[in-house]
Amino acid sequence: MSGWKASTDAVHGKGGFIYAQIWHVCRLSQTIFQPDNLLPVSSSATSARKNREPARALTVLEIKELVESYANSAKLAIENAGFDGVEIQILDPEYGGTIENRARFLFEIVVAIVATVPNTKVAIRISPECDMQGVKDSTPVTLYSYVLENLDKCNLSYIHLTEPVWCKYEQGPKHSESKLNKYRSLIENQSTKVILTGGYTGNIAEESIKTGQGDLIGFGRDFITNPDLVYRIKFNKPIAKYEDAVKGYYSSSKEQYTDYSTWEEQEATQFLAKL
Repeated sequence: MSGWKASTDAVHGKGGFIYAQIWHVCRLSQTIFQPDNLLPVSSSATSARKNREPARALTVLEIKELVESYANSAKLAIENAGFDGVEIQILDPEYGGTIENRARFLFEIVVAIVATVPNTKVAIRISPECDMQGVKDSTPVTLYSYVLENLDKCNLSYIHLTEPVWCKYEQGPKHSESKLNKYRSLIENQSTKVILTGGYTGNIAEESIKTGQGDLIGFGRDFITNPDLVYRIKFNKPIAKYEDAVKGYYSSSKEQYTDYSTWEEQEATQFLAKL
């Protein structure tokens, strides 16, 4: 916890806020990472990838234990590590069966966490149109309409809707074509803010805010190779795409992790190279 406290203190020292995203890798894990090399767990005995052993289905007791682990993680993140809040991430909330049952795990986690920490410090991130690692709902509008209408009653810090752009650099969808447009109207509680993410550019972000589709826009991968992303967007500077950077970002050392250049550093390097 001391390492995270150093990080959260640094963010607070700059006047910022920081939430911890808590989630479970489920069947994406492997036996090598499990206690006693047991199979990873999931809602069913299925595999996320070819040529990988399937996960084992959680028992009802294990589901309850997993819910409590979410609540304990949230408490530790806020009280011990100094995070301002937690963001729950669930890609596919499902026990199986009816819509209510498919959303049951999600709401059990939300209830357990808000019983431990204030609801104003709890957020959630969901991907209604996700199609990754075999996680794709057959009736996303029906399921997530139910989920959002009920989350709206929880008075959370914010609801994070993402429209993922996977595997390669792509500009996010045109605002008018975003699949997330049909979900915003389901969140009527004005105190609950809505964050949108998924390949947004500065211009698309501005349009989404002006038309009321979101209250905030989040940027993810662009921050990896652009430590000064806010400056670049504000002053209309070129954005360094991560595919143009040295491959292998997020390494075990500072290389391809914290050593990407700012716009001013790039300009200085190019200037000196011409001398």
